[in-house]
Amino acid sequence: MKVGWDKKRGIDWRLTAWKNWDDPSSGEFISAMILTPNPESFMWKGLRKLYRTGPWTGPRTTGIIGLTQNPLYNYDFLNNEDEVYYMFTLKNSSIISIIVFNQTISLRQRLVWIPESKIWSVYQTLPQDNCDIYNVCGANGHCVLDASPICQCLDGFKPKSPQQWNATDWSQGCMRNGNWSCGVKNKDGFKKIVGMKLPDTTHSWIDEKMTLDDCKARCLKNCSCSAYSSLDSTGAGSGCSIWFGDLVDLRVIQSGNDLYIRVDASDTGGKNGHTKTIILAISITISLVLVILLAFTYIYITKAKRKEKMEKITRLEDKDEDTHEDFELPIFDQVTILKATNNFSLNNKLGEGGFGPVYKGILLDGQEIAVKRLSKSSGQGSKEFKNEVILCAKLQHRNLVKVVGCCIEGDEKMLIYEYMSNNSLDSFLL
Repeated sequence: MKVGWDKKRGIDWRLTAWKNWDDPSSGEFISAMILTPNPESFMWKGLRKLYRTGPWTGPRTTGIIGLTQNPLYNYDFLNNEDEVYYMFTLKNSSIISIIVFNQTISLRQRLVWIPESKIWSVYQTLPQDNCDIYNVCGANGHCVLDASPICQCLDGFKPKSPQQWNATDWSQGCMRNGNWSCGVKNKDGFKKIVGMKLPDTTHSWIDEKMTLDDCKARCLKNCSCSAYSSLDSTGAGSGCSIWFGDLVDLRVIQSGNDLYIRVDASDTGGKNGHTKTIILAISITISLVLVILLAFTYIYITKAKRKEKMEKITRLEDKDEDTHEDFELPIFDQVTILKATNNFSLNNKLGEGGFGPVYKGILLDGQEIAVKRLSKSSGQGSKEFKNEVILCAKLQHRNLVKVVGCCIEGDEKMLIYEYMSNNSLDSFLL
């Protein structure tokens, strides 16, 4: 059976469902071919379009998954001056297969009789999924079955009503972002989408001999042209199909064609888009280099400061070692002296001379001492103090006050003498 048109006689070969199982009169569920510039089949329920096969490109249509090679039937499509139609023939005459137009559920089903189980098995259903519903994503939107949500705006487009779009009402479709300008250099280009069910061909134009490059040039000359594609799906790239205005009823499908959509050149991924990618890559690289340089600079400065600090500590240690060398006297720590003199209490002060005050103290072992604390304003440096300590250590005499030890910590320099209770120490130290 043929489904299509006898152009000469104006006969429309179409399929019409019964009103119901009990009433064989014509219902409102219909499948017919529309004589657009590139004919394709539609299914209606009343005035509402439910499904579109997509235009026939070469030996097949872009919209029916079942029209690939299969073991059940062959399919043919013919379009010439006299008629346009498609028809199916079973490969095996022993197989019983029928097509049922079910108005109740609004589906066209191909059924195959299984004699062993005596049941009808559903081989194919149209529409076959949610993306098959006619124009489900609105103008300039395309349906991607495994996406969430299934409707996406084409590159270079945005939802006409973001609020409704986010509420999964996609009926208003998408519109251009506003960057595209017809015929303006770097503002007018094409984005290639692979595996697309070609748009509704109602507002289209075709040329069977034009090359794909000529097709592109033809589209660029017309600001109403919104997309173009090859007429041949076999890969030969012959023929030209051009669409005008909004692109309607798009979906991504494995058996689809390459579709070139007119967008702002920056969205094409072509020369201008490639330039943007390069600029972005360079910017990221420069930023990374700057971060690395700053990190190295920080590490270098930190290490330099640490090295300087360690060298300073080493110098101080060397200085202290040098200061302590040649000492033949015990070295007292400052904490011991502070405890012995009650933190240099005024009650312990014996007097004060040109080199600083003298305090009485008692060590932990009970020994009484006199501490000569070098004044910071005395003008005596570490070298002079060192010489004094060494001299005192060597000049131990029975007529001299005995030196018990010394204390050198930071700016503090102290000589510790044996305390003499007859008060002769006051006059000797001051």
